[in-house]
Amino acid sequence: MLAGPQERIEFGRRLRKALGGGMRQVGVLAAPGLIALTEMVERLKDDHARAKTLARGISGLPGIKLDPATVETDIIIFGFEHPALSCAVLLEKMKEKGILALAVSGGIRMVTHKDVGDGDVDRAIRAFKDILAR
Repeated sequence: MLAGPQERIEFGRRLRKALGGGMRQVGVLAAPGLIALTEMVERLKDDHARAKTLARGISGLPGIKLDPATVETDIIIFGFEHPALSCAVLLEKMKEKGILALAVSGGIRMVTHKDVGDGDVDRAIRAFKDILAR
């Protein structure tokens, strides 16, 4: 679900289609958005803060192209270019450590949500550091 000025909505529509979001069963997608707006509003700030913490923790690591100042919500999208590690290999190594992320055009997408706590964010940062330090 996206709310904001018209230009942000138009950008969101283009981005949705670019990321494969042409699904027509919108009720399936709208239901979690409605729950978030009616029952989870007060805790969204926690997700946003955790995303910022994650962004600050991994920015500057080898291969990660991310400015933490650009992270405004619970979604983190960042570039990844490493001379010895492909994006697919990084994501597989992260998965082995119990950290899930999605490859998107030109980078990686991660999301914090109600099931991601401070300890999980710290664990993700440590996993990135461990993998990228080799």
